[in-house]
Amino acid sequence: MARIWRREGLEGPHKQKKPGRLWLNGGACLGRKPEHPTHVRSCDFVQDQTSDVRNCRALDSLERYRREALMIRVDRRLKPRMFRMP
Repeated sequence: MARIWRREGLEGPHKQKKPGRLWLNGGACLGRKPEHPTHVRSCDFVQDQTSDVRNCRALDSLERYRREALMIRVDRRLKPRMFRMP
């Protein structure tokens, strides 16, 4: 395809750079290492179904230095805009 483009005097499409690596081989995301309490926090949404097929969501807020949960909120309807970091 590039030969045809060059023969016609056209510039072919430029190659795009591959995005940088975000994930380690073990599946963990690259991130900052906590140096002191409240330095790095993370949050995670978890969704599951009860036996009567109703959704149940949990929002976890974790402090990475001490590895403890700051807050766990469980509700049937949980939206990201309702969440405020303590």
